[in-house]
Order: sequence, then structure tokens, then C-alpha cells
Amino acid sequence: MKSNEFLDRFGKYNATFSRSDAEQRAMSLRDALLTPRGPRGPQAPHLEPVHMTRLHIGLTAPDTAAKAADAVIEYAKMRAIGKKYAGADDFETALTAIYSANYPDENILEVSICRSWPEANIIMTDGTQFKYSTPELPAYEKQQCRLDFKVGWHFFHDIISALHSGGAGWTGEATGKNKAYDQWIKKAAKIHAQTGEWAAAEKWMKKNPFKPVKK
Repeated sequence: MKSNEFLDRFGKYNATFSRSDAEQRAMSLRDALLTPRGPRGPQAPHLEPVHMTRLHIGLTAPDTAAKAADAVIEYAKMRAIGKKYAGADDFETALTAIYSANYPDENILEVSICRSWPEANIIMTDGTQFKYSTPELPAYEKQQCRLDFKVGWHFFHDIISALHSGGAGWTGEATGKNKAYDQWIKKAAKIHAQTGEWAAAEKWMKKNPFKPVKK
């Protein structure tokens, strides 16, 4: 998957900023060598999971494109406070684990990144939270109004399904298993959209667990 496609898909699920703003943030990360540099269009370089993580942070953590690179550097090194998602000590490793999975973690409800100070939470459907932050926040930051930028499970399922469908990823060709999984998760997403409740989609997923097709 290339940067433009990632931005397109991110914008589809998170319409809180303009495409031009997203492109400026992406450019800031390329200039800082945090994501691949290269030609645009068909010859543009593909993103690896860690680059998607950095774009995710750059799009959500800073309030302006000019602060994107600094925000990525700061938020990426946030340490786990208590439980560690996938055993990750820092936030960059934790978020990269989500993007690099062969199949989306169906237990993830959302990833919430705080713009007011360095903090992020990976929130599971059972209420479990994996918190990443700096050891001690400045007192003045704690007094600010908190602003969180949340990315829901639909987005991660969309991205990872696309990566492993053969059309956008760094992996091999599409398989029956990938296509079957994509249809399964789209059904759950439709239920979520229709009811407005994650519980309804989760109930359907548990009642109809994904069964990989045999090659």
C-alpha cells in the first residue's frame, strides 16, 4: 500500500481534517525520513507497517502539519503504563503490531490518541485498555481540556484486509481465506453501522465465528 491509498482510506473513516492537510502531514514525515521518499504516482514506494504507524500518529497526534514529525518522534517512544499490547514496551511497536498482523485483531475496539498531551490507549471490546504515555506529564498539560482522536476497528480491518488481498500490500497474492475473511468482517461492519452498537456486531461475530476456507 502506498501513502496516497493509506490517506484515502484513513480519510474515509476519519473526516476531521482535509485531504490537503493530510498530504502536508505526510510530506512532513517524508522530509524527516520517517516514511519512504521517492517518486509519486505508480512508482511511489510502498509503506511497511511501521510507516503506517508513523502516518497514523502524524495524522492524529499534532494539531498542525508543521508539528507532525516532532509528534511522531515523541509519541512513538511513549512507554507502556501497566499492561502491554502484544508485549510492546513502546507505542510505535504496539501500533505496528496491529498493522503488521496477518489478520486484524477482532478484539480491538479502537485506538485513541490524545492531542492534548502524549498519551494513547488501545481499547479492546471487553473494556481492557493498554495505555502508553510519558512517565510524568507537565502540570500545565494536565490542566488543559483533553482532546482525543479515535480510530475505530472498521479502519484497521479495512487496511489489513486490503494489504493481504493481493492488491495493496507487500505480501503475496489473494487467497480464498483472505476473501472469505473480508466478507465476514464487512458483514460485521454492516451490522455495526445499522445498529450503531458494537455489541450487536460482536454478538454476530461470536455466533458466526470466522472459519477459514481450505486451499
